[in-house]
Amino acid sequence: MIRFPFDPLPYLFFYGPENSGKSIFHEAIALLITQGCVSADRALTNHNDFNGELANAILAYVEETDVTTAGASARNKMKDWVTSPVLWIRRMRTDAYPQPNTLHWCQMNNSQDACLVSPGDTRITMMYVPDLVGEEIPKLGPNGLLARLDNEASHFMRYLMDMTIPEPEGRLHIPMIVTEAKKKAEASRRDSLTEFLDECTKYCPGHLIAFSEFFDRFQTWLPPEEKLVWNSRRAISRKLPSDIVQGKWGAQSQKHLGNISWDKNAEPVSKPLIVVKGRLKQPD
Repeated sequence: MIRFPFDPLPYLFFYGPENSGKSIFHEAIALLITQGCVSADRALTNHNDFNGELANAILAYVEETDVTTAGASARNKMKDWVTSPVLWIRRMRTDAYPQPNTLHWCQMNNSQDACLVSPGDTRITMMYVPDLVGEEIPKLGPNGLLARLDNEASHFMRYLMDMTIPEPEGRLHIPMIVTEAKKKAEASRRDSLTEFLDECTKYCPGHLIAFSEFFDRFQTWLPPEEKLVWNSRRAISRKLPSDIVQGKWGAQSQKHLGNISWDKNAEPVSKPLIVVKGRLKQPD
């Protein structure tokens, strides 16, 4: 974050009991960065897209705010602001303007349910912070934790500037880590359609399944209490992942799903199918 401020990093989510030391992460970094740490609770959760407080920030922190209450709006903002090279700033009564994105994110909450993680997420690293062990160091005062950190700030900065940082391997300079906490959080947010796809199908380029057959099997697989929730073919169609393409196929022009198979051992038979004017086709 300090050495390569224009490179994106994972969104860090810390959760654990009260007074376990989660907040000291961003409070300590604020001692190293002049005017670069900002609270981003409102920017993520408001519905009018005002985010002037994020201009020129290096570290954006979200403190004890359940941003999931803002739904898809907050999730879409997070996805864009974590990885996009450009950040659009919108202040009140001014036009939006772009700037290079130097934002890096951390969120602190007592509950893991406040995290924006969703199945298949590749941006968020979740970490559990346990209770403090041993004697607590007071945060304030001339011999408090913040004062001690401030005394060490120049030495710590020297250490950061000298340490070896690995070359990036993907779109994030440091890869996202899949922790057990994240696996559990993702599983708790999986809907029945996602579970059915994982349990009963395999993504396989070139393969086809008739949509009517898929719908019937899904209905049979569902528990009785969820059949009414998933009785709309249109709703199922909207929620299917984008790599499973949908379109007409064959002489009867029946709707099919492309790049999916019931056979878990199936192998690709062509390049991934695409949709051209409503019909499934193999790419040239």
